[in-house]
Amino acid sequence: MKILLTNDDGVMAGGIAALARSLAQWIEECPDGEERQALIVAPAGNYSGMSSAVGDVFDFPSVHYERHHIDGAESIATYGLDAPPALCAIIGSLGSFGMKPDLVISGINAGANVGRSVLHSGTVGA
Repeated sequence: MKILLTNDDGVMAGGIAALARSLAQWIEECPDGEERQALIVAPAGNYSGMSSAVGDVFDFPSVHYERHHIDGAESIATYGLDAPPALCAIIGSLGSFGMKPDLVISGINAGANVGRSVLHSGTVGA
């Protein structure tokens, strides 16, 4: 199983770090013969409320990114992109960082994604 992790609160947010540590442990405990990988591709900063926006992809054909480190999840490659959550999910899903995921997980979110707020949620948009 190959998992892409993203969020809308930013690559260094507490929620994504907690989830990344859990994923790192899940990878460590992998039984023989089973493949487990994870990759984090998330916004460099907070993009809450961006819904499924991808930004102006025609005027800016490339996206700046930086490698990051999450304590307790050192085994997971982590990238912060200068891009909204939906674009991070797209770029990560296309294999731009070497892995094409089987599953995309978006969160853990600092705010509530219920009711009408799901229409504006960058977490849901991703």
